[in-house]
Amino acid sequence: MLENVPETKNHPQPEPRERGEGGIYLRGKTWWIRYSFRGKPRRESSGSSDPAVAQKRLDRRMKQVWADRQGLQTFIPKADKVLISELLDALTKEYQRNRRRSFRTFKSHLKPIRREFGELRAILLTTKHVEDYETRRLEEDKRAPRNREQRNPYSVARV
Repeated sequence: MLENVPETKNHPQPEPRERGEGGIYLRGKTWWIRYSFRGKPRRESSGSSDPAVAQKRLDRRMKQVWADRQGLQTFIPKADKVLISELLDALTKEYQRNRRRSFRTFKSHLKPIRREFGELRAILLTTKHVEDYETRRLEEDKRAPRNREQRNPYSVARV
């Protein structure tokens, strides 16, 4: 598909791309990208007067579109660095901010959860981790009120 951009001395005509691969075009002095994501056309400014920058941005977006089509997780910059302990801290602050009456018992129920999952990256927590934890706690046969304690890993996901 040829772009509707006149070829000039400073800006040569971009290489034609196949259908579905998006494209770049000049709007004023700024290069823009266009692509389709989940069936809807998207247009974004590259923020640059250099077509190579626009092409790079388009290629990055097309990789994200491809990952979405394959059912893979798209790139989220900080998601892989967040620890469970940070999410638990945020949940604790939310309990304090809303002045929940159950805050004291909530904090005491968090201690074993924080010991077990605190240093684990949140993105790596799976149902299997939680089920194994529940099984270990039941086998220990402590008289701790496990019902609330076991719900907390799931409530962390809401934060």
